[in-house]
Amino acid sequence: MSLYYARNNLSVKSLFSLGIAVIIRLYPLILLPFFVIILGKGLWRRLKLAFWGLLPLGIIVALSKLFYGVSEVESWAELRHTNYLMSLRFVLAQKYDVIFIFFAGYTILFLYIYMRTNHSFVDLWKGVLSLLLLFFATCFFHPHYFMWLIPFLVFKIVEDKRFTGLFVIQVLCWIVYTFQWKEALAGYVFAPLNPSYFMSLRTPFEIINQYYPAGQFIGIFRSIFSGVCFWMIFLIFQEVSLKARRGQE
Repeated sequence: MSLYYARNNLSVKSLFSLGIAVIIRLYPLILLPFFVIILGKGLWRRLKLAFWGLLPLGIIVALSKLFYGVSEVESWAELRHTNYLMSLRFVLAQKYDVIFIFFAGYTILFLYIYMRTNHSFVDLWKGVLSLLLLFFATCFFHPHYFMWLIPFLVFKIVEDKRFTGLFVIQVLCWIVYTFQWKEALAGYVFAPLNPSYFMSLRTPFEIINQYYPAGQFIGIFRSIFSGVCFWMIFLIFQEVSLKARRGQE
């Protein structure tokens, strides 16, 4: 819905829809700054869009505090899911001196778009697509999170057919990535068809582990998956740079 409104130049409705998405599922909160800086021109316009984007969250926080005496923000802070954004890190001099790769990449991408955006819908979906690719390349994620990428990747596949093949590679690597959940994403998925049969089957993890350490095997495909994500980001930036040069000629 947010993308639909953004495509039709209805920025306030786009940010409000994204705000509703935030209270349904927290992850759109990392997308919100990109929507604000790309769809908004000027400080006051961006502040207005930020207000509408955060309004649903503010209402939920106020109602939670009023009726339950507990802030929704406090509950979210206790969720281990927030640690997924800090999966890949470099420890420097001591344990408190840490660089989180996702947040470093997020900052670079945000500043790049902030300084170069032309406030178009194309800028929006390409910026958010790059951000989500960065997330999947550097952070731990549960298998169903992969669907977050699809709405934005569809736009790119329509524009550049090379991304179709890259997406196929991603899906194949994603399938292997799911093996780490063992029974949960193997026999148990099909157990309603025939519980005794499917729940007795060995998982792909167990089969692979007979011949090669399954953790390393999954890690190889996870690495390929991340490499494809980084390559996609490179192709997006390469295209943007080429268009910018042609515009200057």
